[in-house]
Amino acid sequence: MRRLPGKVVTVRVVAGAVMLAALSLVGCSSGAKDQPEVAAPAAPAQPVIFSVVDLPPAQVHRLAVEGQGRVAALVRTSSATWLAEPPTPEATVSLIAESEDQILPLQAYRRLDADAQRDDFGLAQPQFVVRIQDAAGAEQVVSVGAVTFSGAGSYARLEGDPSHVYLLVRGTVDALRSVLKGERVNTPRSELETEILSESPDDGDPEEVVNPWLAQVLEEGQR
Repeated sequence: MRRLPGKVVTVRVVAGAVMLAALSLVGCSSGAKDQPEVAAPAAPAQPVIFSVVDLPPAQVHRLAVEGQGRVAALVRTSSATWLAEPPTPEATVSLIAESEDQILPLQAYRRLDADAQRDDFGLAQPQFVVRIQDAAGAEQVVSVGAVTFSGAGSYARLEGDPSHVYLLVRGTVDALRSVLKGERVNTPRSELETEILSESPDDGDPEEVVNPWLAQVLEEGQR
């Protein structure tokens, strides 16, 4: 999935595939038969994008990915170009230039109210750590752990936010892994994710939604 600068990818899916609040009908409590049913106010819709690090490329000064005995660090200049800090290979510059809009701002398609130390999240010993620094020098640190049960992405934790676990899409995690390794990483869709997609309902009223995972699915389908 690539996010174009200044644009958001939208896809159309059935209402049952997204986390939207349902509109319910309630009757009058007075018991009067001649009074019509009144629609209750709809509950606020749950967001379909969760910001982990809400910084677009233009507001980032330094991005580093650490893990597997490697460190890749890049600095973004005022002329919107990236420079690799030694010993980061120069090949990483072209990789980050191609994927900066996929990585930044760092977004999740789900947010769980959960203990990040649970073993199945893999965050106690993360696969890698991302450090994102703004122009003022403030740094935000994100740990990326195990792949989700469906293979659609990976669990992540934002330092200083102990109450939430975020789910990053596979494409974003691959882009970060590419920066770390200095070569392109493309993880194929898992069998379980493919099965989930094939079993999704295909009827009902369509809803226009914005969601990193759904946008990733749409892009993969157009290749």
